[in-house]
Amino acid sequence: MHRLAIASCVLLFGCGGASSSWPSATPRTVQFRASAQTVYDLAVTTLRMSGYSLTDYDDARMYVQVLSRVDGDVYAQSHPGFGGPTAELVERVSAIGMQFFANGTLVITVSGYHVEDGRLDPRVAREVDTIVDTIWQNAGLPPVTSGAPVR
Repeated sequence: MHRLAIASCVLLFGCGGASSSWPSATPRTVQFRASAQTVYDLAVTTLRMSGYSLTDYDDARMYVQVLSRVDGDVYAQSHPGFGGPTAELVERVSAIGMQFFANGTLVITVSGYHVEDGRLDPRVAREVDTIVDTIWQNAGLPPVTSGAPVR
């Protein structure tokens, strides 16, 4: 049964192996050809239409944050404790933050459970790519440049 679960994980989610190496969690920077306010408004609308809940947003700073859809469950992590093992509830969530700057730059950062030792879970990296691609498709404006990709 255990082998079946591992095999299913590898086949369905790409767990383990060389194909699922974790890329650097360096912030992704995207330059665009529109006013920052226009792209910020479009990004907020796109995120909401895609079903994301905005966990933090500030229109004045042009900042928005959503929770990643990867995992998001809670599990009990066991620890040896005084008088016997204890369990701590750990929530597997990561936040995706987007900061829009007046010069046309968008900086995307990821923090939380899926960032480990400066590396980003490849599933969250793909999610960030999808968010960026969807914003650009909705805007009809391809990015000028994309540095430090999360792929």
